[in-house]
Amino acid sequence: MENLNIIEIQELMDSGKLTSVELTKYYLQRIKKYNANYNAVLEINEEALVIAEELDNHKKIRGKRSLLHGIPILLKDNINTNCYNLHTTAGSIVLKDLYASYNAFIVDKLREAGAVILGKVNLSEFANFISEDSPNGFSALGGKVKNPYGNFDVGGSSSGSAVAAALDLCQIAIGTETAGSIISPASSNSVVGVKPTVGLVSRYGIIPISWTQDIAGPITRNVVDAAITLSIISGKDINDKTTYDLEKRTVPNYLEILDKNSLNGAVIGVPECNFDDYEDEETKQIFKTAVKELEKLGARITEVHIPKENHLINGDVLFYEFPKALEEYFKTLGDLAPVKTLEEIVKFNAENLLERVPYDQRIFERCLEMQKDYDEKYQDTLRSSISYGREIDYIVKEYKLDALVFLNTSGVGIAAKVGYPSVTVPAGYTKDNRPIGLTFTATGFTEDKLLSYAYAYECAYNKRKSPLI
Repeated sequence: MENLNIIEIQELMDSGKLTSVELTKYYLQRIKKYNANYNAVLEINEEALVIAEELDNHKKIRGKRSLLHGIPILLKDNINTNCYNLHTTAGSIVLKDLYASYNAFIVDKLREAGAVILGKVNLSEFANFISEDSPNGFSALGGKVKNPYGNFDVGGSSSGSAVAAALDLCQIAIGTETAGSIISPASSNSVVGVKPTVGLVSRYGIIPISWTQDIAGPITRNVVDAAITLSIISGKDINDKTTYDLEKRTVPNYLEILDKNSLNGAVIGVPECNFDDYEDEETKQIFKTAVKELEKLGARITEVHIPKENHLINGDVLFYEFPKALEEYFKTLGDLAPVKTLEEIVKFNAENLLERVPYDQRIFERCLEMQKDYDEKYQDTLRSSISYGREIDYIVKEYKLDALVFLNTSGVGIAAKVGYPSVTVPAGYTKDNRPIGLTFTATGFTEDKLLSYAYAYECAYNKRKSPLI
C-alpha cells in the first residue's frame, strides 16, 4: 500500500477491490504494530472505522465527495479537533486534558472532503518553541519521536507527522510550520513536505507561534498526494484575514498542474549558503548530484548569492508575537481553556519543572521578558525580518529565476520571514542511511510551480526508499 498514491487507491476503491474500512483497518494495524518503537502517534480516533463505513456507504449512494473520500489522515496535535473526542495538546502537560470547543478550519475542510481523521500525532512541544535545549521531536506529554531511518535527528516540529508518513501509518499527515517545521522533518524522514504561502491555508484553530509566519501543510510519501491535499485545505476563511487575498486569486487545482516535463527550461538558482551548515562532503555531494539531475531534466542552473550582512537576522519577531497570539487562541476556547496566558503556563510548569519542562522553558520566559519592549521594538524588528525575506524577490528578479533550490532546510529561514512557500522531496541517502532532501522555494503563491518541479524530479529519479523497520 505504501507505494500507492491517492489516485491509485481511488481506482482500487472504484473497482471494488478496496474499501475505506479496509484501508483504515490497514493503517490502524500498522499503528498498533509499529508506533510503540517510533512514538509518532499520540491518540487514535476510536470512531475511525465507523466513519470509514459511513463514507463507503455514502460513495455507493451519492458518489465521492473528493479524491480524499475515505482516505485516512493524521493531524499534528496542535490542530483543534472538537470532533471525535480527540484532544488538542501541543504535546504539553498543561493542555493534556484539552478538548477544543471547535474544529480548526482545515479539519472541517478535510471532513467535508470525506477524509477519515485517524488521530493525532506527536510533535516537538509547542511547535519547538519552549526550550533551545529540547531535542527535535520531544514533548513532555508524548515523549520522543524517533527517526525510522536510523539514529538521526528526526527534525522538528512536525516530527510525528513526518514519521507517520514515512512509516506508512497513514496516507496523509498534516503538519504546521513557522520556520522549518514541515520542511525539516520531511527532509529528515525522506518524505514530501509542503510549506504553503502564508495566506493560502487558514491557521484558525491551530495553536500559534506567530501570526506572521505560521502555516499548515501536507506531509506525504509522494507529490501527487501533497498536491491533492493542498488543494483541499486551501481557501478563504473569515477567521483568518491573511486568506482574504484569495478573493483576488483563484486557488488552482494543484494536481492538474503537475507536469513531469516542468523542469525543462526552468531557471533554478542555487545559493552558496547551501553548504554553510554542512561540513561532510558526502552530504554536499548528494546535493550536487541532485542539482546535476535537475540539469539533465532541462533546468538551467544559476549560482546566486543571498546577502545577510545588511539585515538583523534573528527570531525576535516570534518572541514578540507568541504570547499575544497564544492569548488570542485561548480566548477562542472560552471556558474550556485550562489557562489564559503564557504567563499562566510558565507558572504551571514551574510547579514541577522536571516532569513538565525537563529541558527548561527559557524560550517562554524570554518571550515574557521581551513583552516590555513590544511597543518600542516590535515594528522595527518585523520590518527588518521581512526585509531579509524580500531578498528572495530581488534574487528571483535579478537572475530571472523560476525558483531557488536548497539542501534540506538551508533556505527555510529566509522564506519563512516573508511567508513564502517551499516544497521538499527526497534526494537520496548517505552511506549510513541518513535521508537528504531537495527543497524548492520561490515567491508567494507559486506552489503550482514548486509542486510541479518536485513532481518532475520525483518521476525521473524517485529517490525515496522505505525505512527498514
